[in-house]
Amino acid sequence: MHHKSSGRRGEKRPNSLHIVLNYRPLGLIRAITRDIRQDGMSVDTGCIQLPNHSEVEVTFSYRKDNKTHVHRIGALVTRCAREGTRLSFRPDDSAAFTALAEIAQLH
Repeated sequence: MHHKSSGRRGEKRPNSLHIVLNYRPLGLIRAITRDIRQDGMSVDTGCIQLPNHSEVEVTFSYRKDNKTHVHRIGALVTRCAREGTRLSFRPDDSAAFTALAEIAQLH
């Protein structure tokens, strides 16, 4: 069975990915990406709202060339509202840019 990922108003979300956020005061939080960009991402954390300016670690995995790749990227919560949470990556985090480029090629 194949399900299409869709966001608000039925638009396609090709960058939808299941991720885990590590926010030390709460522990691990499951989330789904809504939008992935080179400088950050928007995520849906369900009913959990993270404080602005909080540091989190984003962990995600994907398969490529019959291998599972796992990435951990530091991020900062720049906006948290009912409609989603915006995370910004550190500008000097080259690992984030490499991982996001790999994901973009898969979608």
